[in-house]
Amino acid sequence: MEFKGLGQVIRSLRLQRQVTGSELARRCNVTRGLISQIERGNTVPSLDVLVRIANALEVPVGQLLDSSAAQRGQGVSNVAELDYNPVVRRKERRRITFPRENQVYESLTPTLSGQLEFSILRIGPLELENSPVYSHPGEEALLVLEGNLTVYLNDVPYHLEKGDSMRYPATIPHRYVCEGNRPAVVVMAETPVAFFNVLTRHLSTSNHLSNQKRERRVKNDPETGN
Repeated sequence: MEFKGLGQVIRSLRLQRQVTGSELARRCNVTRGLISQIERGNTVPSLDVLVRIANALEVPVGQLLDSSAAQRGQGVSNVAELDYNPVVRRKERRRITFPRENQVYESLTPTLSGQLEFSILRIGPLELENSPVYSHPGEEALLVLEGNLTVYLNDVPYHLEKGDSMRYPATIPHRYVCEGNRPAVVVMAETPVAFFNVLTRHLSTSNHLSNQKRERRVKNDPETGN
């Protein structure tokens, strides 16, 4: 995961809340040294640690990745009024990798505080049983640039090939499947911006499921709990 200035944002929010580095580390169940390294920009937190930090500071994950919570650009009639660069260079894209789901997300929008999110997803190979289910307010539209992709709305599959596009209410539970040896490359537009809220819920669900599996193992074999 690559975000410029992430450590500065975390440090600023921590100081605003009068939380010491040691206390933040305790809340996140990580070492004080790791928090220090993150705030100095010497290391990038894993997705799991990032969500823990956001929860500990009581802010949405998106606020860590884009420190302005204001709806930028609303009512603007002159480019001089913009407080951000509207262009995102390829090397400046925000990027997150999800190893478990075999997905790579790259944001194409300059901020996370607007009404529209525009991104590139590299999905797969990804089988149905390993694909998380998403459901959130708004709409999604996507265009397949490379490979083949199957989008499930509920349990109904829609098979897409290169050049095919699709739009659907994001409130319908949906998931992505990419079979074969090649990933699918997809351009996606989403409104409102919901990705990082969805991400937080998904990671929380994953952690909950992992805890349930661990509890079942301990129940079946009490010695593993020692």
